[in-house]
Amino acid sequence: MEINPQITIPALAAGSLWAIAETLLINATAQLSVSITYPISVMLPGCIAALWSVLYFKEIEHGRNLILLISAIFVTLCGAICIGVSK
Repeated sequence: MEINPQITIPALAAGSLWAIAETLLINATAQLSVSITYPISVMLPGCIAALWSVLYFKEIEHGRNLILLISAIFVTLCGAICIGVSK
């Protein structure tokens, strides 16, 4: 099996970021509690992916869908902030 050498470095970088995120999640769970860290760790990656979709890939450029997406991200961030402050 051959590995494309052009994807080696991006794959290692993505894996490293994933490992750092998992380490920080475990550390946050130890400091706080599962009821706080789990909802935040589930909600925020979707917001990041949506922002990549809009800002980098230009999948949604304008109109009603962009307004709905911004509203959904805003509500999600408000929920994450409320959960974080609840401790």
